[in-house]
Amino acid sequence: MSSHKKIDSSKLNPSELSNLWREETEKYVSAINLYIQRGDELGWEDFKESQPKDTREPLVEAVLNAVRKANKDPMAIGTSTHQETRRWVFWKHEKRPLIW
Repeated sequence: MSSHKKIDSSKLNPSELSNLWREETEKYVSAINLYIQRGDELGWEDFKESQPKDTREPLVEAVLNAVRKANKDPMAIGTSTHQETRRWVFWKHEKRPLIW
């Protein structure tokens, strides 16, 4: 990953941020898998390599902000700033909706 100091989520669209997160995750997982493979092959007692560094930390805040923003669907129950006071239920053979 390039040297990210702090990612401004307003500068990346959700697709770009998702792609960057996925790329960095794939790099990290590959490095960890190789580290484990070498440790298993050489024996963990004498294995001196340091564990690969997870480079996704600078992306965490931007990813969390994107998830929070995506979850602010005003039509979803419990996520909007409005309080639900009643619901209307439409039954197929009724003339009017039921309200409760």
